[in-house]
Amino acid sequence: MPPSSSSGTRTTVISATPRGWTARSSPSCPPPPVRPDRWSSRPSSSAHASGVYYNAAAVIGPDGGIIGVYRKTHIPFTKSYEKYYFTPGPDLPVFDTPVGRIGVLICYDRWYPEAWRKLVAQGAQIVCCPISSGKLGAQSEAPVWEPLLRIRARENLVFVAAANRTGTEPPYENLGRSMIVSPLGDVLAGPGQDGRQSLTTKVDLNDVARCRQAMPFLRDRRPDLY
Repeated sequence: MPPSSSSGTRTTVISATPRGWTARSSPSCPPPPVRPDRWSSRPSSSAHASGVYYNAAAVIGPDGGIIGVYRKTHIPFTKSYEKYYFTPGPDLPVFDTPVGRIGVLICYDRWYPEAWRKLVAQGAQIVCCPISSGKLGAQSEAPVWEPLLRIRARENLVFVAAANRTGTEPPYENLGRSMIVSPLGDVLAGPGQDGRQSLTTKVDLNDVARCRQAMPFLRDRRPDLY
């Protein structure tokens, strides 16, 4: 649950420790915005403890049924103040679906190469990334948006489907530019334009095995060193 702010200029801050999440008081951190209309959330599964909330994405099959749920594992403490609201997910599952083995990374997760490699080690052929990324003041992810996704696809030899938010939600300016990327890092569809749209493309999942045979990045890893 979100910790409450103390009086004056001191604010409760959540920090990661080897044993989990703890709270401390800091005079320099601004309090989170009070936006109950935007920060309301629902438990992702009744199997989890009451009062525990996750930033989660459901994988839905062609019949409309839920194949599985991924809960965001890396929770940022940025202007979104997610650490006040969400608990980190416990694992990085890969889901068997009629269209292939799918892993999911949500927004901030994509910055962690270990998460990508974990999904690929479990057999992921496609990594889907729902993202809310853009510009806040002078800070913009535009210069690294496309290169990061293409590099992640190439270094892991996996298809990447990244859907990014568009439009504005002051003070944020969302970037859009959704795209689908091949295991070689080529952009197969996109980048998307401003406004709502759907990107589709046909892919051959056998390309994953062919690319991994031709470029054995996974075979030549040295886990004994790292």
